[in-house]
Amino acid sequence: MKINFKKSLYLGMAALSFATIAGVSTNASSANASTKHTVKSTPAFTTTKWALDQSLTYQATGSAGIYSRPAGVAGAQQVASADSISGKQFMAYQEATTQSGAKYYKVVSFDRNIRGYIAADGINQVNTLMQADKPANVQGYIHTNFMFRDAYASRFSARFRIMENNKYDYRGDPFTVIDAMQVVNGNKYYWVTDNFHSNINGWVNAKYFTNQPVTSYQKLAISQRLHAENK
Repeated sequence: MKINFKKSLYLGMAALSFATIAGVSTNASSANASTKHTVKSTPAFTTTKWALDQSLTYQATGSAGIYSRPAGVAGAQQVASADSISGKQFMAYQEATTQSGAKYYKVVSFDRNIRGYIAADGINQVNTLMQADKPANVQGYIHTNFMFRDAYASRFSARFRIMENNKYDYRGDPFTVIDAMQVVNGNKYYWVTDNFHSNINGWVNAKYFTNQPVTSYQKLAISQRLHAENK
């Protein structure tokens, strides 16, 4: 009787151990199977890692609006309608592709007020500058203290030229028009150089150039007008 009891106990423990090992193996296999069958979600759209050539200028065709995300992607909201941006200049700094293969550009307007995604066929690359005629008399005066490194609206981030002495009022100095360009928005700009101070030069809107000297009274009127324009 004692021998049979010991033998039964041994066989029972062996069976229990086998069942435990089998259970662990089954759980491990199930876990592995679950891991292998995990499906990764595909992103709604992908963007280029590097910025595009920011020296290029694009103009909205009016055929597409601008959205916070590519149009049709979940969560996309309209930033600006197609009509409201027609003809406006933009800089494109990123390219995006949706799951369906549609191409978009991430753009920002020249005035920096509009930013978002627009369909690739919603903008066209444009040449912003065209050669223009200089005035008949290239000697004259300018009615502004604003000068640009690049003709305003000819490229993104055109900045006021920083003078060596930005407090110097050069509106009474004679200037020479060296070059003339017309911007895609229709404005004409002159590259002018101060006849007294060669380091003072830059692009000015042609409407601020005159062949008549600027009087003190005109300087005051100009200052008041510029202050009102830049409020």
